[in-house]
Amino acid sequence: MMYTKLQFFLLLLLSARKSALVDAVPLNEIERTAVTTAVLEDIKTKISEWGESLPSDGQKSDFYGGILRLAIRDFMDYDNSDSDNPGGSDGCLDIGDATNAHLLDNNWCDACKFRDMYTMYFSKIGVADFWVASASKVVELLSPGLNQCEPTIKWNRPDTSSATCSANYQNLNRMTDASGCTELENKQVNRMGLTWTDVVALMGHHTIGRNINSDTWCNDVAESLQFDKRYYEDIKDRGWTMKTINDNTWSRGAATHKRVMYNEDLCLYYDFTNTNADCCTNTFNQCIPSATTWTECSKVAVGNERRDAIDLFIAGTQEDHAEFHDAFASAFEIGTNLGHTDLYSVFDDNEAANCADKTSSFTWHGASRTCAYLREEDFTERCTRKRGRCPVTCAENDASKWPEKCSFEGIEPP
Repeated sequence: MMYTKLQFFLLLLLSARKSALVDAVPLNEIERTAVTTAVLEDIKTKISEWGESLPSDGQKSDFYGGILRLAIRDFMDYDNSDSDNPGGSDGCLDIGDATNAHLLDNNWCDACKFRDMYTMYFSKIGVADFWVASASKVVELLSPGLNQCEPTIKWNRPDTSSATCSANYQNLNRMTDASGCTELENKQVNRMGLTWTDVVALMGHHTIGRNINSDTWCNDVAESLQFDKRYYEDIKDRGWTMKTINDNTWSRGAATHKRVMYNEDLCLYYDFTNTNADCCTNTFNQCIPSATTWTECSKVAVGNERRDAIDLFIAGTQEDHAEFHDAFASAFEIGTNLGHTDLYSVFDDNEAANCADKTSSFTWHGASRTCAYLREEDFTERCTRKRGRCPVTCAENDASKWPEKCSFEGIEPP
């Protein structure tokens, strides 16, 4: 693509320093714009154009997968017991940390394509919001055929400064490593408050992209550009063996295929530890080396939530990805909202034309209440004061004035 002189100058500045640590600009230091449906569509268009301009499937896989991993890993430090420093989606990710060792530093370095996109077009959006919005559009773009995974997102996440981010990584030890389901249970189920179905669904982000060694879970890199349920089918049905006992990494097929799973993937369906992992997950399906007489790995018991989630996701026809897509969309919304209490819904830029400035009564919890603002939603007038839902007038989109206009008489809207 052709750059303007200003854009080229910005790229020179960006390439002058390379850091593994995200250097987010705190929310109160720059003016933020609202995330509207038009902004989301613009993000989707730019991601598609920039991704499809890459010359190989491998580079496309790295680009799309890197975006998705940024958003997922960003909220994995959430701690529901720490009210002072809960973490969550805040633009804080240290690619250089050991727990992120398998991730490519290819999307948010100072000269990286995705960060260039942010700097050129979307720098008035918070970094965390941009990652979340972009990841939601990646899964939408890469959902196969007529199947669409469309997570509902919100915005207004404050970004964490690089200094605070660095301190959090050094002192809190919150990030999940690839060691297995004990780690997932301790950090994602118990500490973050996710269900096992949420955890299994979010692990589906491994469907897209490659690791730092350019390995994927599938034979063909092109398959790593499809946001579908085949990842779960391969967990259940393929013959995976551990490369080296205690290294958390499993492989299958010839070395040229570079097919990889981690303990955290396979423990969702199989019951093993690093020390007893000298087994194959399916002894009838290409266990490597083939000359070895393999013992089949034990499966997690039927009725276990994580196994049941995989069985649910892979049910139906080959083209039916709805159960996985629905579960991922739900878990992604939950995960990206963790730790935030003041998030706003994305609204349509033309939505203000349907608003009405008037005083009206409504019934709430059996009592008659009065509000000073109404909007039309699903052909029903409802009181609201949510930012992003309450412009000053029917044509006003000045975000700084919304809170003053959305006045209620000391009550919460229904």
